[in-house]
Amino acid sequence: HPMQSENVAYVAGRGDLMSSLFMLSSLILWMKGIERGKLRYYAVFSSILLILALLSRENGIVFPFLAISLYVAFLSRNSIWKSLRDAFVYVIPHLSIVAGYFTLRLTVLNFRDFLNFGNFDTSSAYAQDIFVRLYTFMHVLLEYLRTFIWPNNVHERFRFPIHESFFDWPVWIVFLGFVALATTLVVLYHDEQKSLKGAKKVEAGAEI
Repeated sequence: HPMQSENVAYVAGRGDLMSSLFMLSSLILWMKGIERGKLRYYAVFSSILLILALLSRENGIVFPFLAISLYVAFLSRNSIWKSLRDAFVYVIPHLSIVAGYFTLRLTVLNFRDFLNFGNFDTSSAYAQDIFVRLYTFMHVLLEYLRTFIWPNNVHERFRFPIHESFFDWPVWIVFLGFVALATTLVVLYHDEQKSLKGAKKVEAGAEI
């Protein structure tokens, strides 16, 4: 994809590739451990790979979210809340690693104000208010998705206005999109659970 060409065209982009390799390998081991009932053993090697992913590039910090999502969507057949609870328990070692790394980045590894995201003007609203960052991120995310669908002007460095209100365009519409997506996923999950229960009843009746 044109947006990701620098990851394979320049040696500086190797961190993305290495992080993806280690994170996906860690995820595969974690899932295999759950499927085979030997998570205690698989979690050791999975955790080592997660550490390597984090040291390659910080986007490895999303591992717990990916693991929980995959468990709920593909591995568990329980209710959504029980699935989330079980997934959280299974991913505790990895959450601990991510939390430890995040703590280090806020303390001894806090190079040039880590949480300021390169915005060294500490007097700006973006640097002082976490909600302003979230509102601005909504706009950035929409543009990012647009560029994936229609990748024009990818050589340019985009500049985005700082949004200080939830009701700014397009902050609220992106938020509603998240709500609609989450609602759709929950409904589909419940429908799948009903279908599975119906299929089990049919199988039980056929056996009788």
